[in-house]
Amino acid sequence: VLRIAKGSEQQAKISAGLRDRAQGLVAGTRETARQLMAQLSETRKMVQYARALMESVQVFKLPAA
Repeated sequence: VLRIAKGSEQQAKISAGLRDRAQGLVAGTRETARQLMAQLSETRKMVQYARALMESVQVFKLPAA
């Protein structure tokens, strides 16, 4: 009975450790997702700025000869 009880305690400790690690992974995944969304937003802004720049530069193009 004591051996079973000790085995159960060890299993409980291992399970708690795994749960803590899993929670850490979830938190890290959420932070990564947040950063990716911010990067996506900034990338979209850069595309808009690049298009605006291209349009403004086209005004200065010389006509084809």
